[in-house]
Amino acid sequence: MWVACPAQTLRSDRLGPESIREVVFGVEDGAVQNMALIAGMIGATLASSVIVLAGSINAIAGVLSMSMGTYLSSQAERDAIAANGSASRTGSGARSPIRDAMVMAGA
Repeated sequence: MWVACPAQTLRSDRLGPESIREVVFGVEDGAVQNMALIAGMIGATLASSVIVLAGSINAIAGVLSMSMGTYLSSQAERDAIAANGSASRTGSGARSPIRDAMVMAGA
């Protein structure tokens, strides 16, 4: 199980190249999904208040989904590295699942 220590959390709060990549993918995925939903609802000639509400709910659900997926994948990666006993990443080697999830939530 992954346990965050305060010192490690503070060091890993910086955005790195992998964080930028995750933000770009998350924003692109969220924009496409939300636009598809809104276009479908406009095509169905629903009231504008219903479309705005559905778009907002979809955006919030997307943020939560992407953040949780990023958190779980980062945690699984850390567990796999720990199980193998060697770090496969270059640079600092350690990634924080919580930091990754917060990066996606901020996108």
